[in-house]
Amino acid sequence: MVQSRCSKTLYSGALARAAAVSPDTIRHYERIGVLPRASRTQSGYRVYPASALERVLVVQRALRIGFTLAELAEVLKARDAGDRTDLLYQAEC
Repeated sequence: MVQSRCSKTLYSGALARAAAVSPDTIRHYERIGVLPRASRTQSGYRVYPASALERVLVVQRALRIGFTLAELAEVLKARDAGDRTDLLYQAEC
């Protein structure tokens, strides 16, 4: 499994390095619902789609401008479930 930025999947350590966060942060984001649950290899390693990198970077930017992880988890869980209501606009009102 290739772990370059152009690959289709990333192990959790490679995702953490690419996003400049710790592997614990990646696991925490998954646990609270900011990242969707990763698939696992036969040996138990977490494997994320390449799109997870963009998600982590968006989360980091949102945290810097004042969103909380709880707010982001709510918005991203709704988005992942198919709810296209833009909760971010509701938060601004």
